[in-house]
Amino acid sequence: MYEQLIAPFGAYDKYTFYNPASGHLMSLVPGCGACLVDLILDNQSLLDTYQTAEQLEMHKKAKSEFLLPFPNRLLDGLYTFEGKNYQFPINNKPTANAIHGFAIGEPMSLEKVELAEQKVQLVCLF
Repeated sequence: MYEQLIAPFGAYDKYTFYNPASGHLMSLVPGCGACLVDLILDNQSLLDTYQTAEQLEMHKKAKSEFLLPFPNRLLDGLYTFEGKNYQFPINNKPTANAIHGFAIGEPMSLEKVELAEQKVQLVCLF
């Protein structure tokens, strides 16, 4: 069964979900874009994540952060879907792109947690 721990992570709270039987662990920081700061399966770390709250606040590489509503780059911020054009703000002026959506660093709240034997289900909201 998964266990939940909450610990300070700089100005934020870090939520950790751990299953001692499987060695699976996941930690995220909802208050800063619901960024994953740990993901371990079978006692093996899988991600290059932020190790400190200071690194997280700098958002240098968008490590394991949710990239919403799009994960890549939109040249000139333009996107067409089903014949309709959408204009997104240019948030990377040197390249004239809209990049990585707009969730990085945005405060979210952990609204729902369901712990089970084999899984953890979470709902984070802006």
